[in-house]
Amino acid sequence: MSITPKLPRPTQSDAEMQVNKKCLKSVHNLTPMKTDKIKTINKPTTISSIPTHSIPSKAERALSKQFSPKPTTESKNFSEKQKPRHQILQLLSMEQKKSKQKQKPIEFKQEIVRFPPLNQIKKEEKSDYAKTAAFVNNIMKFKGLISDLSDDQKEVIELAENEISFFFSGAAGTGKSYVMKKLITILKELHTKPGSVAITASTGIAACNIGGVTLHSFAGIGLGDQSVDMLYTKVIKNRTAFEKWNKVEVLLIDEISMISGDLLDKLNVIAQKIKRKNSPFGGIQVIFSGDFFQLPPVSKGKEVKFVFESKCWKEVIKKCVILHTQHRQSDLTFIEMLNNIRYGFVTKKTYELLQECQKRDLGDKKKTCLFSHRLDAENYNKKELSKLTSQQYVYSSCDVGSERNRGPLKECPAPEQLPLKLGTLVMLLKNTQPEIGLVNGAVGKILRFEEVKVKHKENREKKDSYATDCNIKKGENDFYSNNKFFPVVDFGKGVIVTITPDIWEIESLGLIVSARIQLPLTYAWGLSIHKSQGLTLPAAELNLEKVFEAGQAYVALSRLQSLEGLKIVGKLPGAAAWKVNKKVLEFYKEIDNQFQEIDPSELYFNQSNTEKPEVTKPSPMITNGGVTVIKINPTLLKKYSK
Repeated sequence: MSITPKLPRPTQSDAEMQVNKKCLKSVHNLTPMKTDKIKTINKPTTISSIPTHSIPSKAERALSKQFSPKPTTESKNFSEKQKPRHQILQLLSMEQKKSKQKQKPIEFKQEIVRFPPLNQIKKEEKSDYAKTAAFVNNIMKFKGLISDLSDDQKEVIELAENEISFFFSGAAGTGKSYVMKKLITILKELHTKPGSVAITASTGIAACNIGGVTLHSFAGIGLGDQSVDMLYTKVIKNRTAFEKWNKVEVLLIDEISMISGDLLDKLNVIAQKIKRKNSPFGGIQVIFSGDFFQLPPVSKGKEVKFVFESKCWKEVIKKCVILHTQHRQSDLTFIEMLNNIRYGFVTKKTYELLQECQKRDLGDKKKTCLFSHRLDAENYNKKELSKLTSQQYVYSSCDVGSERNRGPLKECPAPEQLPLKLGTLVMLLKNTQPEIGLVNGAVGKILRFEEVKVKHKENREKKDSYATDCNIKKGENDFYSNNKFFPVVDFGKGVIVTITPDIWEIESLGLIVSARIQLPLTYAWGLSIHKSQGLTLPAAELNLEKVFEAGQAYVALSRLQSLEGLKIVGKLPGAAAWKVNKKVLEFYKEIDNQFQEIDPSELYFNQSNTEKPEVTKPSPMITNGGVTVIKINPTLLKKYSK
């Protein structure tokens, strides 16, 4: 039995193969074509070389069909016959000859603009691109954030978006604190890298209010009283501080009035050295906020040097913005009085208004007493709390974070220990529900304590997230486990709410390094003027007899919303308490286009009627031969005068 060998299945018949051989011989008789013209068909066409007609020619369609992948045996089009190659070449040659006679194809000259992908952008351009893209993507969100701002407040936001270093200030009631919160939110949206935005303030209280750290803590300079070379060495040896300086792109400093000019010059040099750039602050965008008419820098026996007197101020700050729009429109007379006192102008009308406040009786209004010294305020609160005989509930704060990172929590407005009783006058420390009047500074009285059975899930989740970040166990020192009863506070006008814990965060390098969980309450009987900064009080009693710093009286008065809630206890201070620093006055005259002088004849304290300084009486003690002798004791006087 013979076995027939299996041969491969022919793709074409013998007759077709013979025809193709003859056709291939005839191809050699054709006019030879340049190879580059044939190759151009296979080259990918660029945007600039695409002709106006985008429909492929007959020859191109045939050629693309000829060189397309061969169909498999399973293909339906397998039996379809393909045109011989020589016919395709003939068609192509004829079309090319025709195209020579026609006009050259018009090239596209208009470039197509596209957003390049991020991985194709140069390193130095990536940050700008990312910030621009982020802003475009969040433009509607930003519009919502700034929709309720005044024109001068919007100017602050625009300068920040354009990466301009600037300083903004304003009198009481112009919304400095409000625009600051908006500004921080927008900066964090524009600069998404961890640590790129540093939120700082000159004092711990101000830093806690905006969720930042003190400038000294961020910079890693300690007290900052050493030479710039020693401070630079100190920073580069501190890995955390050095990393902060390297990562920061925007440095925001609140309450800049309490920073000295010498310290600002030192920080400028440190930033230039670490960033290795000679530009102001090494190219870091700096934003300063504050009011120089308020508390000045601390000076140890030296003349006060403000930051605007520093060598680098004019190089660093490109724009100064003064907020003028008043958002406390309830008492225009009071606003005018505050503006005059702010500039050191105590007019006769102003003094008469202050005298009327001495006679005012606040009645049953929930009022806070402001003291020039902290100890006076603490003693007053203890005295008032001891008068209450009801059961006492002590609330201990839950602090998370390492011991090293808990340092800034000492300046937190919420105390570590908070004893409360029925009838305690308390002040709210957070803007919990602004729409019903529950804002920072709202004063109320505790009506009762009630058990909170349902734990607040949102706060628990926040607590647990901090526990993860700060490397502590979840549930450790849980505020809800330690406290079952919470105060119910009457804030007036029918607003009665149960106060539950809130959180104060401390950020570093874009991460939360520590936090305090505590009731957002403090005693409202007495506060120091220093701690009252940033608060708005409905009613207060002021004792201005012991004011010892320029601007302290203005800070105390500007906490009030209106004259109706102001009661002055004791004597009105003399001219020295109302004076402002001449340097500050001249500085604001330059940057404030709405500054107006007061007619000297309208002033209560002027050269003709300013109180003369008291003549110091001779000391009852004299020195004789290095020994102090009391005059009153004749025996000692006789003994040591020999």
